[in-house]
Amino acid sequence: MRLPYGPLGRSKWLHGNCMNFKRETDNIPPDSQLTDPNGIIVLGHLGPSGGLNLDLDHPLAQGFKLRVGHAQVIVPSVPPRDDYIIVRK
Repeated sequence: MRLPYGPLGRSKWLHGNCMNFKRETDNIPPDSQLTDPNGIIVLGHLGPSGGLNLDLDHPLAQGFKLRVGHAQVIVPSVPPRDDYIIVRK
């Protein structure tokens, strides 16, 4: 799986590997101001017109606290593409 964009851009992830997905937490408001303080990470790819095709039915990680700033994901087995993206909520 090749990720072309973002901080992981142009990197190659191998199926079955465990990857640590990190994020800065300085600008996250207090939990009391968040609709949901838990995060979710999903895999997607860019559509032909620039839209996002996110695999919301199969999250790579979910239920982790956003304040922690990291989550581990196992790279899934997916068809080869050059336009995969990782999205965190």
